Amino acid sequence: MTELTKEEILDSRKTDVFNKEDETSKKNTKIMTFNFLLNAFFLLPPDGATPFVNLVYKVIRTSILVIDVITLSCQLIAIVAHWGNIPLIASTMSVMNGLTVSFITCIYFILSKTKFVGLVDLLRTEFVSKVKSKYIRFIQNAERQVKIDVLLSTPIVLTCCFMWTVLPLLNSNLISNVEDKNITTADHYLERMIFVMWAPFETIESPQYEIVFLLQFAIVSLAIMQLYAVDIMFLCLMSHAAAQFKVLQVMLDDMDQNISENDLQTAKIVDYEHVTTDDSFRNTAHGSISLRSRIQIDDNSENPGAQMTYPKDDQMFEDQCRDYLVKCIKYHQAIIEFVDYLNEVVSFPTFLKIVNLPILICMTGFQMTQTVGDQKHFFKFASLLAGSLYLIFSYCWFGQQVINESEEVATALYGTDWYNQKPGFKRLLPLSIMKASRPVKVKGGVFYDMSFVTLASIVNVSYSYFTMLIQLNDS
Repeated sequence: MTELTKEEILDSRKTDVFNKEDETSKKNTKIMTFNFLLNAFFLLPPDGATPFVNLVYKVIRTSILVIDVITLSCQLIAIVAHWGNIPLIASTMSVMNGLTVSFITCIYFILSKTKFVGLVDLLRTEFVSKVKSKYIRFIQNAERQVKIDVLLSTPIVLTCCFMWTVLPLLNSNLISNVEDKNITTADHYLERMIFVMWAPFETIESPQYEIVFLLQFAIVSLAIMQLYAVDIMFLCLMSHAAAQFKVLQVMLDDMDQNISENDLQTAKIVDYEHVTTDDSFRNTAHGSISLRSRIQIDDNSENPGAQMTYPKDDQMFEDQCRDYLVKCIKYHQAIIEFVDYLNEVVSFPTFLKIVNLPILICMTGFQMTQTVGDQKHFFKFASLLAGSLYLIFSYCWFGQQVINESEEVATALYGTDWYNQKPGFKRLLPLSIMKASRPVKVKGGVFYDMSFVTLASIVNVSYSYFTMLIQLNDS
């Protein structure tokens, strides 16, 4: 017989106080804190927006998409018109690829916004809200990782915006050559415009030049920031998926402790000074089983609470271990289904980035080699190259985290006290380990997964394209 002493009861009350503090911390934990960027750049109206606000957002989104289509068409015409001018074509294709990725990603997000919102709600209601308070630190760490990524990427994004939108205004030739009638169209676009595009009218003269320049400024700025907002949302979902696998690992490591805590919570004294033989307790964690038969109280004692005892019940503990394992298996399956749903939502735009980024990296790298003597243009393309590499690195980093944490679940399962458990527990464990041994991956289409292997492949393909373009230009 194990006696529940007064000191243990007081410790239980202290634990309750800490648990309440943890619950407060849990309620104060916020996830997907950067979703406001979607509101700021007209991709998603704020929660509780009025019909008028929704209409305004819809009109702005539609206008942006129409302008993007016209811009991409004009860039394609410019490539045909200046065919044979490799530096100009490379410059145009660099911007065109970036705008294409941003345009398709944003339109896909707009068409699938219900799925995205549902995925966030699923994460918030079915996972984060049900995590034990002592594991909430892993959720906070996932959010913290995204914040660090934002802090690291924001200077790159702002530098890219500055170099591409403000650089033409700082060009030393801008003022001196405004009235130069001998300047070629190609030189005009490369020196004075943000990017090359065909126009049905002359853009060298004022005010056509100012109008086209402001339009290009708005297009590039919005394209970069909208793509940035959607990517941050994707990365945040991937980070939280990895965090859920981490929570599962710790739950398996703490199996005995969690079962003991459930027992203590079951036999918790509601009011130590007023415990009587008529008090009844119910176990809400295990199907509302009455504990009256498990608690023995000496009615003749002056202090009934001090004589409260538990019968030692190995059979019940072993059954609880099996039930706990079943709970963890169901939790594991729920996380896998969450990642599968995540793949349904992000697979296409991620595949688009994997296909387009090698071309973008190749073209920007080529332009850097052609503008080594021109610092302004060199850093202009260097900023775009840095942004492209950091984007795919972030995707592969968080994707690799999902793979690593999902594989660690198998190790956590094997690390349980399985050799001291009953046959029912031992029968479940091998199948669980086999399933957990298959890594869970965030997919980029059918052929790719977001991992360091994919990152290395993208860099390798980009370098191959780059060397081929250099040889073509030299010939």
